[in-house]
Amino acid sequence: MSTLVECVPNFSEGRDRARVDAIVDAMKMDGVYLLDR
Repeated sequence: MSTLVECVPNFSEGRDRARVDAIVDAMKMDGVYLLDR
């Protein structure tokens, strides 16, 4: 059985697309899924 861990980071950079992209890129790895952006 797989374990699900949900994390909800809070970044106040929503208007800066480049920063949001950098945050998303930093968390990309096998087995990690971004649910919403």
